[in-house]
Amino acid sequence: MASDLEEQIFSPEEQEEDDEAYAPSYQLVEREVSTTPADPDVETILKRIADKNLILRPDFQRTSVWTNVQKSRLIESLLLNLPIPPCFLAEDEDSTRVVVDGQQRLRSIDDFYHGRYALTGLQVLKDLNGKYWEDLPPKLDRKILQRVIRTLVISHFTNPGIRFEIFERLNSGGVPLSEQEIRNATLRGSFNAMLNKIAESQAFLGAMALKKPDARLRHHELILRFFAVRSAVEDYKPPLKMILSEFMRAHRTDNETAIRDFELLFTKALMNVVFVFGPESFKRYREKDGVADFENSVSKAVFELEMLSLSFFSEKEVLSKSAAIVAAFRALSLTDQSFAESLSRATDHRSRFYHRLKLWNAELVKIGLDSDLTASLAKVKE
Repeated sequence: MASDLEEQIFSPEEQEEDDEAYAPSYQLVEREVSTTPADPDVETILKRIADKNLILRPDFQRTSVWTNVQKSRLIESLLLNLPIPPCFLAEDEDSTRVVVDGQQRLRSIDDFYHGRYALTGLQVLKDLNGKYWEDLPPKLDRKILQRVIRTLVISHFTNPGIRFEIFERLNSGGVPLSEQEIRNATLRGSFNAMLNKIAESQAFLGAMALKKPDARLRHHELILRFFAVRSAVEDYKPPLKMILSEFMRAHRTDNETAIRDFELLFTKALMNVVFVFGPESFKRYREKDGVADFENSVSKAVFELEMLSLSFFSEKEVLSKSAAIVAAFRALSLTDQSFAESLSRATDHRSRFYHRLKLWNAELVKIGLDSDLTASLAKVKE
């Protein structure tokens, strides 16, 4: 079920059912996972964080979401020698490690050590409430520094597809990372930086009627979805989360020229959609209580459909057909129930992806907007 935050951003009635069987290319023969157990003490962990060999805050990731009471109780648990859940780290090619599961725990320790909060809400060691790290008796700060934290490092040698699956399944804390937050932590590089640049651009924020992008990186994922799905249009293989992860991994460290080409492609598609649909960009058109109109919230499936299809045309081509494009979208949405359903239920499934794209492309062809997309769709074997 979508969170309240997600419903404020995207259409609450749209359902992405990422339960379709994995394509053969993801059903790997080699499923061995390369891991390294490690039990460093807190002092070692703090040094690694300071040396930037252990990354707590991946680029663009949300800030700490734990309250000071939650943080304080973790410190209390360390002092009482109570069990602490293990942390899971992703190892990069350069041996840098990123915390994927356990960020809040390690951030709490690092923040306390650097005097960013005072202990509060302690129930057992009540006499420590109000104290900062520097206020602790020497024997207590030594006790914390010597406390061992169990960690498991997932090696970069582990197959990328399996690695993402591992992190997704391990990610079961109180405030789990979103799929894009996992990618952000494990697939850092020039492509990831570009996603953030686009997400924070005035052009994108204006088109989405936002002041800032989603803190959980869902808008970053939407931008990634455009690039990944466009690249996979001739052979869309579920699940969608793997299409996105594999594309991001493949382009993770692209050079400046390639990144610039991606930016130009996205900008062209975005400007074409906004020119045609204006404030109704990326929204479903449907009838409710006898009145047909565009919805208020953004649909991921419509974003994908409009951006992908109009990315194949020049501004001049779109300019001459803008009214006809809107009319075609409205008519198709109201007269073809299967098209409407493909934009609302199981939107990430292969059959629905191709169904809505073929129906919409046929409408564009009717009004004189034919492109390479037609040839690509003709190659699809369903």
